[in-house]
Amino acid sequence: MIKALIIFIVYTFSILSASEIDEIELSFIQKGIDYTLSEEFDKAEAIYQRMIERNPDHPAGYFSLASLYNAKKLHYETDLYTKEIDDNYQKAICLAEKKLKLSGDDPWLYYYLGAAKCNISFQEKRAGKYFAAFRSAFGGISEIEKCLEVDSSFIDAKMLLGGYKYYKSSLIHWIYDDRVDGIKMIEEVILNSKFSKYFAISAISWILIDFEKYDEAIEFADIGLEQYPDSRYFLWSKAEALFLQEEYEKSNTLYLRIKDSLKNDALKTNINNVFCCLKLAGGYYFLGQKEKASYYINEGLSYNLTKFELERLENSLAELEKFKLLL
Repeated sequence: MIKALIIFIVYTFSILSASEIDEIELSFIQKGIDYTLSEEFDKAEAIYQRMIERNPDHPAGYFSLASLYNAKKLHYETDLYTKEIDDNYQKAICLAEKKLKLSGDDPWLYYYLGAAKCNISFQEKRAGKYFAAFRSAFGGISEIEKCLEVDSSFIDAKMLLGGYKYYKSSLIHWIYDDRVDGIKMIEEVILNSKFSKYFAISAISWILIDFEKYDEAIEFADIGLEQYPDSRYFLWSKAEALFLQEEYEKSNTLYLRIKDSLKNDALKTNINNVFCCLKLAGGYYFLGQKEKASYYINEGLSYNLTKFELERLENSLAELEKFKLLL
């Protein structure tokens, strides 16, 4: 499922500096972002491939393409696209470092460096490489801080730094708590960023769920759904917030809607289906509708899962087994 907990990056797209790109190219980038949020990934990929063809020596196209593959990997909950993500982020890093040696302190180049390293950190964490993930995240945030030192108004960089502040504080909030400041930085992105606005909305809705502010999380998810009515970026977080509020009829409606949409996925995987079954089983169980709960328990436990899926679903499968014992 698309979820921003334990990550402080992922869905940030950006642009070449104004001196290197024209308004037509900017419109293409915005269209690519719209396609990503609408889950039309092939169309977005075509746009970013064209960016690379037009500007092969600039990191923007490679960074955007890697971020798209990252979005696809999360959307489908798959172990595919890892090589494409890593190759394109590494290419963006290499080009940004090369340009920095020639251009001096360019905030955009620091941004590409930092954002790429932060996204690599997320991939490493998902793979269980925790030390490498910490090293990449620390290096990435250092570059983002340099970006903001050069240009304190660089709005997309604030999304990364705000997320970092929030999740770092979540781990050690009894010692150091900067979560509120982190949320404020991401809200600033929502108000002022043209390109990262809706990715920030998705991220903050999950942050607010983590912060147990469910009403606010739903409000942000609804803002996203107004623009992208069928996007799972926002359906997932709204459904989860409703479930945690014990609004089970409403959460069931959304999880059924998500589950139905999975039938149309270009890449068929099982993780999202099992997760929907778990939530529907719980929702119907707490509503006292045990026959429906039993149906989704049995469906959730019936999938033929790959090793990757079994590892990712270990806790969900255990919860389904617990529900089964309660019936």
